[in-house]
Amino acid sequence: CPDCDPARKAVFSKPAYCGILSAPKGPFAVCHSKLDPQPYFDNCVFDVCASNGDGKVLCNSAAAYAFNCHNAGVDVKNWRTPSFCRELFFSSS
Repeated sequence: CPDCDPARKAVFSKPAYCGILSAPKGPFAVCHSKLDPQPYFDNCVFDVCASNGDGKVLCNSAAAYAFNCHNAGVDVKNWRTPSFCRELFFSSS
């Protein structure tokens, strides 16, 4: 298994990365009482570190937590922003 050095782990733990999942005032906070963010956060940091900071991996981790929050009865609103995992819009032509 790949190992993540502490400096990189610290970067990927910040709210601009995986830290958004467990931020007390972040968009996912509404779900924390229903679904513990810690395992999702830990997996996110590991996966993002192993992928050398791949944004798709980060967004997949966030989307997985949002999906499981939805399944637990909590809709996480506005977690995608223009600067974080923005949704891609496809025009139907």
